[in-house]
Parts: sequence; structure tokens; C-alpha cells
Amino acid sequence: MSGQNVRRLTATFAGGEMSPLMLSRYDDGRQQQGVRTCRNFITWPQGAARRRPGWQHVREAGDGSQKVRVIPFSYGAGQELAVEIGAGYFRFHAEGGTLLYITPRKVASVSTSGDTITFTAPHGLASDQPVRMFADTGGTIPTGLTGGTTYYVIVVDTHTIQVSASSGPGAAVNITSAGAGDLYVYVVADCPPLYIGSKNLNLVTATVSSVNTGTEEMTTSAAHGLTTGDAIAFPTAVGGLTAGTVYYASVVSSTVFKVCADYASAIASVLFVNLTAATTGTVIRADLVNTSSAHGIASVQPVRFTVSGGTIITGLAEGTTYYARFVTANNLKLYTTQALADAGAADTNVKVTGTGTGTTRMHAAYVASDLVTNINAPQGFYRAVQDYPNDVTPGSDPDYWQRLPADGVMEVANDYDAGDIFDIHYAQSGDILTLVHQSYPPSELSRFSATNWAFLPIEFKTPIEIPQNVVVTPTAGSTHTVTVVDIAPTPAVIQTDNEHGLVPNDPVYLSGTVGDIPAGFYAVRTVAGTPVDQLTLKTLDGGADVDSGSTATGGKVRYALPSSDIINYYRVSAIDSDGSETDGSAVALATNILTAPGSYNTITWDAVAGASRYRVYKVKSGLYGYIGEAVGTTFRDDNIGPDLAITSPLFDGVMSYGYPASVGYFEGRRFFGGLNVKPRQIVASRVGFPSDFSFHIPVLDSDRISREIDARDALTVRHIVPMTQLVVLSDSTEFRISPLNTDTITPSSISIRPQTYIGGSMVQPVVINGTLVFAANRGGHIREMGYRADEGFLTGDLSIRATHLFDGKTVVDMAYQKAPVPIVWAVSSDGRLLGMTYTPEEGVGGWHQHVTTDGVFESVCVVSDGGVEDSVYAVVKRTIDGTDYRMIERMTSLIQSDTASEWRFLDCGLSFDGTVNSSITVTRATTWAAGQTVTITGGTIFRLGTSDEGDYVRVSYNGTYYRLRITAVGALNSATATILDAIPIATATTNFVSSLWGWMRSEFTVPEWLEGETVEVFADGAAVADETVADGTITLAAPAMVVHIGYGYSSELQLLPFAAQFEAYAQGRTINVKEATVRYWKSGAFEVGTELSDYDMSRIAASVTDEDGIEREHQMPLIANSATLWVRQRSPLPLTVVSITTEATLGS
Repeated sequence: MSGQNVRRLTATFAGGEMSPLMLSRYDDGRQQQGVRTCRNFITWPQGAARRRPGWQHVREAGDGSQKVRVIPFSYGAGQELAVEIGAGYFRFHAEGGTLLYITPRKVASVSTSGDTITFTAPHGLASDQPVRMFADTGGTIPTGLTGGTTYYVIVVDTHTIQVSASSGPGAAVNITSAGAGDLYVYVVADCPPLYIGSKNLNLVTATVSSVNTGTEEMTTSAAHGLTTGDAIAFPTAVGGLTAGTVYYASVVSSTVFKVCADYASAIASVLFVNLTAATTGTVIRADLVNTSSAHGIASVQPVRFTVSGGTIITGLAEGTTYYARFVTANNLKLYTTQALADAGAADTNVKVTGTGTGTTRMHAAYVASDLVTNINAPQGFYRAVQDYPNDVTPGSDPDYWQRLPADGVMEVANDYDAGDIFDIHYAQSGDILTLVHQSYPPSELSRFSATNWAFLPIEFKTPIEIPQNVVVTPTAGSTHTVTVVDIAPTPAVIQTDNEHGLVPNDPVYLSGTVGDIPAGFYAVRTVAGTPVDQLTLKTLDGGADVDSGSTATGGKVRYALPSSDIINYYRVSAIDSDGSETDGSAVALATNILTAPGSYNTITWDAVAGASRYRVYKVKSGLYGYIGEAVGTTFRDDNIGPDLAITSPLFDGVMSYGYPASVGYFEGRRFFGGLNVKPRQIVASRVGFPSDFSFHIPVLDSDRISREIDARDALTVRHIVPMTQLVVLSDSTEFRISPLNTDTITPSSISIRPQTYIGGSMVQPVVINGTLVFAANRGGHIREMGYRADEGFLTGDLSIRATHLFDGKTVVDMAYQKAPVPIVWAVSSDGRLLGMTYTPEEGVGGWHQHVTTDGVFESVCVVSDGGVEDSVYAVVKRTIDGTDYRMIERMTSLIQSDTASEWRFLDCGLSFDGTVNSSITVTRATTWAAGQTVTITGGTIFRLGTSDEGDYVRVSYNGTYYRLRITAVGALNSATATILDAIPIATATTNFVSSLWGWMRSEFTVPEWLEGETVEVFADGAAVADETVADGTITLAAPAMVVHIGYGYSSELQLLPFAAQFEAYAQGRTINVKEATVRYWKSGAFEVGTELSDYDMSRIAASVTDEDGIEREHQMPLIANSATLWVRQRSPLPLTVVSITTEATLGS
């Protein structure tokens, strides 16, 4: 046709959704691969657009009335979970479920007529299994039962039990009222240990009624209970022995024993201690402690002690942790370490030698994160919030004990308010996640095991304590007492108590009263006497004679080199096995002339738990310099010169500038930035010690770093991001921190230089290979920041081609998914979830938007659940029947399964899978024809109850499924059924084993928040009729084995206007579109049309069995040049659009 040009235009979608402002940018490569709308589709780097999968419902948020957030936590190679941060709590989600500290069995009903307890799901309990019941907050236990008491199960059917008060089990407990509220039953073996309250501590004693000094034997008034080798002590001097000393018993009879000085002698019954007096009194079992009531302590369990009204039992220290070893219900042995308690070797335990004057109490040494079961009011499960709550009982103070939810969800308490949650920043090292916010102390969320977590403020100190009770004991060395001062001659003559051995010009030091001569250093002028016991003095500086106007004596003279350090000042630090050194102790001092022969100071201190060695420092020129180390708690200084190249650690309180806004790890240091008082301040820990912010004079390379950023304007450090270099984002400027003239950052080499002037928002950035992606502080856009060797760090606007998704809005949360498709996920303030498929090395960066029915997105995070792809978790606020609920949801797999029953294209989706992983045997009565009767038998997993009558079972024979309907239940593992689908087996075959089988049901219980909602249903790989929830259930028209329900959603893909694919937007020319060809891959039936309406959309019957995709032509009517093309999928089916080719005629 004259003047017309026929073109075939192929559209792929890697460019993502384009802003209307991009419609004329035909010159832009990404625009040529873009679309006008990409809603609930994900663009893939290869160019296809695939319908996003649905969102699986994980759990309601702990507090759905306020905003919550999800962030990632890594705890092993490829193992991560999503941490839910709510106002006052953390929860943990992984692999589509929620972390539980115990498996709860929720009670559906309690029958007083049958004394039965029925559960909401199969209970899986065994006969005679010990269980206990608790009521959730506000609930009451059924009358006849006692909360926390151990009962024994009587199985009625898969959902119902009775309980007995005795094992066997015995008779069922008579229940006279059903109780109220939410009730739960727990297996006793799954419950945390019972809470152990404090106990008064006693000593095991016997009375020595007589002492035989001839035979070296002691006799007690009653059986002493000793065995040979037991450690003993005497609070008074019994038999002339030293009170408070540890001895060992060598037993002669039940009332007679001898005493040895050591364990080996006692065992060998040799070398008995000589008894020198017949004094009687009390003998103490030194290696044993006793409680008046059963202590409940298990072996190796830590315990601590307090005292009131006097002194503690001699041999114990208040506030020290010991480790118990069970002896009897009332007796324990104590050890200083867990390893010693576990081994229990002879004579390695703590020894007690006296009763003390006060009341000593023993406490289980609970530490933050310990879980306990409290069977006393208020009953339930509790988690210790702080270390060593001592006499604070669970339920009495939430600052010490957090009550855990009765539904088994693991919770850890925090102090955050809902309004501050999205301004929390975090960084992880090992199993410790550091969280910071300018209004809260920087804290650590620590994981010790799956159910053992702690959240505590960071203690900015070394892991071990500073040495206490440092004492300096001086030893003067060789001194001479002055006996006479003769003032008649000049200079005065000083006579000593014996021959002094001094010679002229020797330096000496005078102390005390020597006439009226001031104490200090002098030189010997002359010596005299036989023996030589006289001397005169002269001054050190000019040699002037030293005279006296008084004859008073009472002083001393000693040889001593002149020294300004007459008073010696010391500090002692402790070092653990990792090399972390504490701050120096409180200063200890003594007056001594260490330059005098034989003079020295002995420094002692208390041992520090966890210390491997100690350092001793002495003052010189105002600094404490190193003089030596000790493994024990004693050091001798005989005038050691301080090494000022190694000084005592100093702590200047850099963290006292306020709480930080940002945190990050780099080169073995933990960095903080944006402190309240100094928002431009950057501080970093010592290398290898993330909580140690000490330094030395002179400064060491490994010391803490403290530097304030020099900037042209006021700013606050918001993010510290480790890359090949350390990047700092403030609210106005991006900086890099690098070393000057060294390979690593040190206090003296740190350099902070501005790179760009964009400014980051409070949203935590993500790092993608060598690129930093962050939300800009102003404008709401997302930017990338990368490093070029010739230009430093540069930034670019990733939102520039899709500004309509960002302008007038802000990004409130962000995460990065690596596999199977690299996607940056961002939550918009308008409740949409935005995704950008991002492979910068391929030049791919395409945006797509995601919405959900009756809901808005509020937070997103990505974790590795241990599989081949990352999992995306989101917080979705859903409005259901006028009420807002916040849900934790997980996007289902982006990797499409070939098994239709595994497809999940529903939001807030719930799944019911009746598949059972065990074998059952099917035995015919007559034939295998439909309508015939069979018997089904199985193992313990196949457990039936009368409630199963009428339900369907699907069995497998030779790879094909057949349906059976239960007609009657016999024993717990057998039933009769009717064959619904004839099974092609010869009549001669009487039975077969089905290793692949499952329940088919038509009625399903759903959460109460769905009451009255209409949900879409996908049953056994096919979409079926929608159902409305009534009385907490939905009922299908036909039973199914694998059922998914949830909210449907529409996925919509709109091409750019056809004119946008021509130069100059085909200005002044006409475009006629003849036809469009959609190429798809493994897709269900979908719709195509020129308008997004049911009238204009045509349905394409696609089949997921198409391995390589089939091009299907759909004839379109001639349309105007402003028209476009829509592709839509509204059914819970997959859709992958590979490309769309249109044949267009461009007129003249």
C-alpha cells in the first residue's frame, strides 16, 4: 500500500514499568524493553514477565494494632530467619512458620459429660504420655483439673483425650466445668524446666563428743555419715586442730574417724594429724551443702548465693556463680566451673569451713534468655529478661521475667515504641545482631540456640571484670634505726643501732624523726666508729653540711638512690584468653624507697573470673606504664622501671555523647555513628573487641577510634555500610572512610572524605555486589552508589525511568533478594510493594509494582530459608470486615513447580495438605470394584476416630490415585471403607500396600479473622468455586487432599502505546495494528485485550504442559494510534509472558 510501512514490533519486558515522562524516549534502550504497567508481574532479566506468586500467611503479628517491622537474622551457613519487631517484643519466622519454644495443643472444647478434652487439630499424643495444661491470660482451668499438674493421657481418638492423675494410665479425672478462655495442653518432656525458688542453705554437721589424743580418733554422738576421703572442717579448735582449715576424714566406724591433712593420706589411711587436745565441738562436712527442703537443682546447673543479717557461709562468695552436682534431694556439691561439676572428680569441689553469722540463701543462677515453667500462680512459661533475678519470682516483675505466649510462640521482650521501630538500624556479627536508635541504649539480640535468645543493652567494657581489692604491701629492705643525734659538732653526727656499711658519698634516705633534719635524700659526708655506726651528711646538690638543732630520734636511714617516686602508685588489669584487657583497677599505693637494697612492693588483688593473666602498671610522669604480668594474683616490684610504650587502658566515655543512630562492622571493629549529642561523631571499638572502646597513651593502632566528621553543614550520620571501603551516609552527604598511608584504618590513619551530596533517608540501605542502593533523603527516589578508581564513589538515580511510582511518596523499607532473580524490594508509603529486577552488569533495572486485595504493605525483608532461593517476608496490614489486622506473610516460590497442587497464587494464603508420610494396607472384602468394601490398617501415624467417618482417603496403586470413603472406625489404626473408584487389581489379590496416601476432606477450619470473608479456593491443582467462611469453616463441594485458600489478585501487564515504539512518537502519522501474537511459557488460561475490562478482554486457553511455549495468534481489530495492549491473569494460575509481537502499519 502506497505510503504505508508494515512493521513487526516485538516487546520484551526487562525495562520494567515506565513513567509517562519516558514515552517519547525511543532512544533509551531500557524504554524499548519497558511497559506502561507491570502490576503483580515480575520482570526477569531474560526479558519475560512472570506473574508474581501469592503470599503465604505465616502468622498474625504479635500486636496487630500497631506497626511492626521485619528484618533478617543470620545464624548459620545459608540459615536465616525473619525477626518481627513489634512494640515491646521480637518474634521469629522461618521456612514459612513461626519459631515456637514449645509445641502447643489448643483445646477446642471440654466435655463434662465424657470428661474429655478435644483439640482443634490431631493431637498426636500417646497413651500414658505425661502432659500438663495451662490457661492463657484471662482463662481458667476446667474444674477437676489443676493448672501445671502432671496428668497422663488416655487416647480417645485423633482429636480427643481424657487424662488420668496416675500413670498406667489410671481412671479418667472427673471434669465438672469446662473452664474458660484459651486452653492449651503440653507434653511435659517439651516444657522448660520447673522454676526453682531460693532455699536457705545449711551445712552438714555432726557433734564430736570425745577426742582420743592417744589413738588420734574422734567420736561423734551419733552416726557422722562420713566416708573416707570426705573433706571436713571445724569452726572451733576441736582436738587442738586449727579452726577453719580443711582436713580429710579417714573413717574407722559409723561414729569414729581420724583426721588427715590431705586427700591422698585419708584414702590411704596414713599420716594422721596429731590431736593435741581433748576439746570437743562440731565437725562440718566441708565438701557438701544442704537445703532444708528439696533443692530441685540438677547436676551442672549454675547457682548463686546471697546473705542477710550477717556474713555468708565461710568458703562461699556472695554474687559468684558456682556449678552444682546433685548428691541427694537435699544435698549438693559445688564447683567453680561447669567442667569440674560435670566431671565430679574427687577433691575438686568448693570447700565450706564455717556457718557464717547470717542467713545464706541459694538461688538457681538464671541468666537472661533462660526459660522456666512456673506451676505456681501466675502459671505459665517465662523467660528471664535479666541475669540473676534471685528472689524475684516469675509473674511478679516483668522487668525480670517475661511471660511467654501460651500458644508457644517464642517472644523476646524489648522496650521499643511502635513509632520508633522503622528508625532502628542494625548490623550483625556472628549470632549477635546489634540494634541502635537515638532514643534507646544500643543493644544486642543474641541467639544461643533455637529457643534461647537474649536482648540486652551493650555493656561497653571488656568481657571480664576489673580486678578488685588491689593492695600494695611495702618491704623496706635494709634500714638502720637512728639511736643518737649529736648536735655539738657540725655537721651533726648520726649514730645507728648497728654497723651501717655506708661509705662517704653514698646516697641515703632519711625518714621519721632524725633530729630536726627533714626527711629526704642526702649524701654521706663521713663515717666513723668501731664498728662503723656513725655518719654525717651533706646535701646532694651542693655538698653543704647537714646540721641539726635537735637530738630527737625515732627515724631510720637507708641506702637509696635519689628518686622522686617515694610514693608508688599502681593499677592492675585483667586479660582474658582472647587477649581482651580491662581498664586498670582503682589506684593502690604505698610509700617505699625501691632504690634501697632489698626494698620491694608486693601487689595483690582478687582473682577475676575468666582472666588468664594480669598486667601491673606503675606511674611514671603521670602515666601508668607496664612493669610486668602475672598468672596468679600476686606481683613483686623491686624497682622495675615502667615501660611507657605500654600503658594502662583508658576509657574516656565516648559513648556518653548519647545513643547512636547507626552501626556497622568493618576490619574487626564495631562502628557507631550519629550520637545524640554529637551527630557527626564516628566511634569504633578496638580491633577484635566490639564492646571495648579503650585506648592508650601513646595511642596504639588497635585502639578505639573517635573522630568527628568535618563537614560544611550540620548533618547526622545515618548509616555505616561496609564495602571494599567503609561508606557513611548522612542526611545530606555520602562519605568514605579510608586509611592514609596504611592498609587498615587506625586512630592515626583514619581519613573521612565526602563523595557525593545526596543524603540518605532513615531506610536501611542494601549492598548488591559492589554497589550500594539507598533511599534518598529528599524526593523519595532510590539511588545506587558505586566506586570507580578514577573518580571515587558516584551515585545514580535508579528511579528515573519510573518516577510515577516514587514522586510524592517515600520509601519506608527496603530489602534485596539474590536468588532466583535479583530484585530490590521497596515498600512505598502508599502501601505498594515496589520491585526492581536489578542486574547492573547486564544493564537490567526494571521496576514492577505489587498490590494485594484489601491490604497494604508496611515492611519487607529477605532471608535465606536454607533452600535454593531467598524468601521474601512482608508485613501486610489487611482490613477485614472493617478491622485492621497485621499479618506476617511470605512470598511463595518464584520457581514454578510442575505439580499443579503446589501452585500458590493466592494472597494471605492458607494451605491444607492431607498427605501422610507412612504406609497403609488396603484389604478387599470381595472384589476391587467400585462400591465394594475394603479394610484399611496402618501404623501409629494412621490413627482414626469416629470423627473421621464419612471422610475420604486417597490411595495410590501403580502410580494412580483411587478414592475410598471411610464408613466405620474400628481400632485406632483400622477402619472399613467403600471403594469409590474401581481399582484395577485381580480379584485373587487380597491386599496391597499404599506408601503414598492422604486424607481428602471437604470441611476445613480457618482462623477466626476470616469469618464472613469470601475466599478463592485452589483444590488438588484446580481452581474451584469461591467459598464464604461460616462458623470458622469452609465447605467444598467435593473433598480434596491438597487445598489452598486465600485472596485472589489480578496480575496486569500493559504495553507502551504502539506509537512509543516509533521515532518521534509517530508524530503526524497513523498506526493501524493488525494482530498481536503472545508468546507464553507454562501458563494457565489468561486474558488479552485493548482495554482492561471484561468486555474488551479475550481469554486464551493456555496449558502448563507446553514445555517450550506455543505462539498463539489473537486477531485484534484495527485500533487508533494511542491504543495499547493488556494481558491479565485473575485466576489462581501461573502466567509467564515471554514476548508480545504486534504487526503494525505506519501510515504516511
